[in-house]
Amino acid sequence: RLVDSHVKITHRHLIELATKHQVLHGKWLLYVKNEDIESDWPKIRNAVIEGKLGSTAKISDSPDEHGSHVVCIYCPTFLDKDELLRVR
Repeated sequence: RLVDSHVKITHRHLIELATKHQVLHGKWLLYVKNEDIESDWPKIRNAVIEGKLGSTAKISDSPDEHGSHVVCIYCPTFLDKDELLRVR
């Protein structure tokens, strides 16, 4: 096991493992106030459908303890920095 090997796990090591095993998806997390969710979610949903914002998105079914919904926007690969920054 890697953890038991006492190898220092670096950012480069994680990139190599992710690439080797094709675990490349990434996500952005947005926190949208409960009072804004009815107007903001359709914009997010439509942007995903139109190919303007990531490949997939989902939203929490209820607000968190701070009164915000969590919106996850998924990107196919975290290695595509241009796409990640565009979505951001």
